[in-house]
Amino acid sequence: MCQLSMGDERRSEHHSDGTGPLGVGVNSTTNRIYVTNREGNNVSVIDGSTEAVVQTVPVGLSPHGLAVNPTTHRVYVANLASGDVSVIDGATNTVVATVSVGQDPWRVAATTICTTGWEALSASQTPGAFPSPGTPTACSGRW
Repeated sequence: MCQLSMGDERRSEHHSDGTGPLGVGVNSTTNRIYVTNREGNNVSVIDGSTEAVVQTVPVGLSPHGLAVNPTTHRVYVANLASGDVSVIDGATNTVVATVSVGQDPWRVAATTICTTGWEALSASQTPGAFPSPGTPTACSGRW
């Protein structure tokens, strides 16, 4: 298991594929660690076994929070400055969708109850669901 401390300057320098590390998410199924780099506008994908950056994925502007769905291997990234959420396919480490969510999204949450459900929280504090994770019938789409 990899231990990652955001306060460790050496660790930040070691994972230098992005600047301004902020959000961290872990997929315990694949042993991948995802780190948003707000100044680099990307997400570093780290192998939890080797602690090596295996890929850097470009996303929207000023990525902040992220959430990982370990069932679907989707990674959801809230991009503060571009007002959208990037959806990364964790199997290929590519952005498969970008969804506009409004002003300043800074956090995002994923659910494993509904395999396509996630929710973003914007500066207005008004949650918006895409699609609504309320019931399985609301989860008919897939990104």
